[in-house]
Amino acid sequence: MTMPGNGTPVFNDANCDGTEQNDNDAGIKLELGGTQVEIQGLQNARLYHDEHFAHGIRVTADDTAAPSRKATGFLGLRSPTNLDPNPGLRNAGAVTLGTPMPKWPPGHQSAAFEAVAIKKSLILSPAEIYAECAHHGEEKSNFPWYKIWALSIIAGCYVGLGYTTCLLIGGNLKQAPGVGDNDQYNYGIFKLIYGAVGFPFGFTTIIVCGAELYTSLCAYMTAAWWEGKVDLLDVLRVLSTSWTGNFIGCALIAGLLKASEVFDHKDTTLLRQVEDKLSHGWGAVFVKGIFANWLVGIATWMANAAQDLTGKAVGIWLPISAFAMIGFEHSIANMFMFIMAWCQGDYITAKSFIWYNLIPSTLGNYIGGGICLATTYAIAYGSPPKELGKWVDQNLKLKRS
Repeated sequence: MTMPGNGTPVFNDANCDGTEQNDNDAGIKLELGGTQVEIQGLQNARLYHDEHFAHGIRVTADDTAAPSRKATGFLGLRSPTNLDPNPGLRNAGAVTLGTPMPKWPPGHQSAAFEAVAIKKSLILSPAEIYAECAHHGEEKSNFPWYKIWALSIIAGCYVGLGYTTCLLIGGNLKQAPGVGDNDQYNYGIFKLIYGAVGFPFGFTTIIVCGAELYTSLCAYMTAAWWEGKVDLLDVLRVLSTSWTGNFIGCALIAGLLKASEVFDHKDTTLLRQVEDKLSHGWGAVFVKGIFANWLVGIATWMANAAQDLTGKAVGIWLPISAFAMIGFEHSIANMFMFIMAWCQGDYITAKSFIWYNLIPSTLGNYIGGGICLATTYAIAYGSPPKELGKWVDQNLKLKRS
């Protein structure tokens, strides 16, 4: 189809998903398949219903529009079928949305269609969340080691500050175990307050301000690996660097908190929790680690789904508060708690801490974030099903021959 007078192809009829950007002149890669269109290459791309787009959208062939980050959030770009003189462009290959078309001269207005961008949602769809997280994993694999390390250290500090809030607020209620009169002990109220603010604050800070937490990276890097964006060495490098950086950050913030004396005479809950964590067997800690990072991974997923601060905060709060209230094993949080307890004079051997808690919780955390979450969504929305389908088809064909 061409626009009268200048031979410019016009894209008349499609369903299109996009998010927001206040720039109609930005190039946006599309991939057409029938009438279904996926905006690719830009996050935050908005098509306004204005005079520039009132008569169509100029497109040009672009074979380089490879699958990349999907940008979603809008449903629209429709034209009445009776005003579509040539539907052939619907079945075109990859195209690039270029600059807005000039206005048609008066007299052609009645024959033109209107491109309508209808806001669909402020959150990404599940498939788009998966693609976004896989892209984040690819981005992080390109970071130099010192950048990952620095961001991991600050993440360990944020975790420590979050858990300090849990321990000093919820942990000093009369309803907390070992605090106040025994007849006022209420484990449910204690856990509600304990998990409602502290660790959600720490994790929200990590996501919004930018820091690298080992447990979140388990999900990011596994999704990126499934999509072929990183190799196994990239995954191991990023995870090991972030884990050591988190440990340093936890140790650093614990030392500073010890110097500030904020835990003096208020460490009852801290010491009781450390004692409780060492009372469980290796297998129990491992399984609790799976549940912990399954929930933390869900928080990571939901934070990437939301496009505004409020949405991210709510998405993070629900699963993170649940994990903290239930009492699952988060390896990075445990780093802080054990180091802080040691600073407060608790006798903890390195062997008991590392073997009975840190190792099983670290491994369990990877299973929760990398397998239970990222791999499940890779199977649902990613490349593995396609590759598996090809493999099955090839093998079935061989067997038939």
